[in-house]
Amino acid sequence: MKKKGNVTFHEIQGIWNSPVLFWPVVLIATSAWITFFLKYLFNISLINGVNSARGLFTYLLLLGILFPLLLSMLTFVIEVRTDGLYIRLFPLNIRYKKIPYKNIAYYSPVSYSTIARFGGIGIRVNSRGEKIYNLGGNKGVEIGLTTGEKLVIGTNQDESLKKAIDAVRFK
Repeated sequence: MKKKGNVTFHEIQGIWNSPVLFWPVVLIATSAWITFFLKYLFNISLINGVNSARGLFTYLLLLGILFPLLLSMLTFVIEVRTDGLYIRLFPLNIRYKKIPYKNIAYYSPVSYSTIARFGGIGIRVNSRGEKIYNLGGNKGVEIGLTTGEKLVIGTNQDESLKKAIDAVRFK
């Protein structure tokens, strides 16, 4: 999607901003590397059934290299532009999702429990039909759409995001 409108607010989040995502990835990758080196340096096998070189290399490739590489690409971008609010959780969303201001009934900063309200992080829909875009944390902006849908955008700068929307929407 071409950028149509000046960007007045821009926030990028990744797993490096979220301890909930970052540390498990580091622990899993580190354990894969330790397992690999223990087998090849000291012939100590930590995984039952993975004794072949091919199996151990596959384990290292998947959990020690590809898993952290793919998760490090996970990026959540929020932009307030003159023609609408844009969000994208890359690589799950290649294009930005545009929310035109005319489709927004209300919006306000909120605090929430990601696990209790939505059951996790990422793009989630709870039992009440509320949708969240989040990479961790407990702050965001709840947006009520004119269609009746509710959308929560997780952000580290909830007040700044609200002020940026105010500034552009009521210009």
